[in-house]
Amino acid sequence: MGFCNMLLLSNILLTAWLSTAKGEEILCTPPRVENGDGLNVKPVYKENERYHYKCKHGYVPKERGDAICTGSGWSSQPFCEEKTCSPPYILNGIYTPHRIIHRSDDEIRYECNYGFYPVTGSTVSKCTPTGWIPVPRCTLKPCEFPQFKYGRLYYEESLRPNFPVSIGNKYSYRCDNGFSPPSGYSWDYLRCTAQGWEPEVPCVRKCVFHYVENGDSAYWEKIYVQGQSLKVQCYNGYSLQNGQDIMTCTENGWSPPPKCIRIKTCSASDIHIDNGFLSESSYIYALNRETSYRCKQGYVTNTGEISGSITCLQNGWSPQPSCIKSCDMPVFENSITKNTRTWFKLNDKLDYECLVGFENEYKHTKGSITCTYYGWSDTPSCYDSTRTCGPPPPIDNGDITSLSLPEYEPLSSVDYQCQKYYLLKGNKTITCRNGKWSEPPTCLHACVIPENIMEAHNIILKWRHTEKIYAHSGEDIEFECKRGYQKARGSLPFRTKCINGTINYPTCV
Repeated sequence: MGFCNMLLLSNILLTAWLSTAKGEEILCTPPRVENGDGLNVKPVYKENERYHYKCKHGYVPKERGDAICTGSGWSSQPFCEEKTCSPPYILNGIYTPHRIIHRSDDEIRYECNYGFYPVTGSTVSKCTPTGWIPVPRCTLKPCEFPQFKYGRLYYEESLRPNFPVSIGNKYSYRCDNGFSPPSGYSWDYLRCTAQGWEPEVPCVRKCVFHYVENGDSAYWEKIYVQGQSLKVQCYNGYSLQNGQDIMTCTENGWSPPPKCIRIKTCSASDIHIDNGFLSESSYIYALNRETSYRCKQGYVTNTGEISGSITCLQNGWSPQPSCIKSCDMPVFENSITKNTRTWFKLNDKLDYECLVGFENEYKHTKGSITCTYYGWSDTPSCYDSTRTCGPPPPIDNGDITSLSLPEYEPLSSVDYQCQKYYLLKGNKTITCRNGKWSEPPTCLHACVIPENIMEAHNIILKWRHTEKIYAHSGEDIEFECKRGYQKARGSLPFRTKCINGTINYPTCV
């Protein structure tokens, strides 16, 4: 037995019981409404009294929105059924999604076929208790009053109140001087179609070709309409303004104008690229020719590339090539940066932070470096602020200028000096970093020039007259032959250099 029948039977029995208990008076108790609720519910209803109810969202009354108390129970039995919508039929349109049954609040989207448009302007429809809202419909788009350039309808003022008009209507029109209908006639019809007014461009330009300056053509005094083209032949060294040989009749007349101009060329000598050079070896470049250039090592274009391009235009090369000094992202030692750029131009600053427990050489945990013409102004390096160094390393023929200590604090510095006649090579100052000293300098040997060696080579000093001299490493020394001698064939040059204690002597015979 169905639920509705069981509910009806229970209401009948309850009504009969109330009638027996109170004589002939008929009373009904409020019924239960599946998927609905009663309105202004009373404990007991007398005969012919109405029980009003409403359905929950997405449901509607099966028959009506109330029930009447009778001797046989409620009539009709209150019941709410789910509201659904059948698939819509859209003439001249399609929709999605496709379902057998659409429930309440389901939406469809539809589009109209070409030449049709939605009646309501919306392409979304929703399933409601009263059906699809708004109703999805497509209709033909009417034609509004035609407003077009360079022409007008005949009797347009008297016709204007008739618009919009339906498809199939046609109206005669004419064009202004210098224009004509696409058919070439002096007048024609404008027709309302499913795609709108036809022709789409009612009036087109008429171009008369008289002659081409600095050139020839076989088509003199011929009439062309908008969109048509003709070919011309320019004299040697000339071309049309667009660099081609085709002219087209446009809304504004001939494009380009019927005039051949001297062909512009650009030469490599016309352009100077600071810190860069042209990639190609050509010397002369034709108009609109594009060529590339490259920047020297350490330089980039304004966009950060190592190469760029320029074009030969009527007024010369464009754009002006540029190669600017750049710095790549440096290597970080025990430090980091929040900057994500890959290259930096001259004078750009880069901030960095030391890792925890590290400091830079200035005993700070933060620092910044600058991109200079010679590269970065400093290295973004940080050093262990807790590790000390032992005594500075000894060097041959030299020593530190201060008293040596058993231990040095991080970032401490000491200076070296060389013994007499020895030349210091490298940085005289070393620094304690990460528990290690930086590279110490070296002391280059001086050169001793004894008299007996010069005697063996029959040479003397050109500018000195002592029995024994000293020369610093790197210092130039010049000899000459003793009186009565001359330079031997294959001898080394008279002018030589002291290199770390060694001299190459010339020979005279």
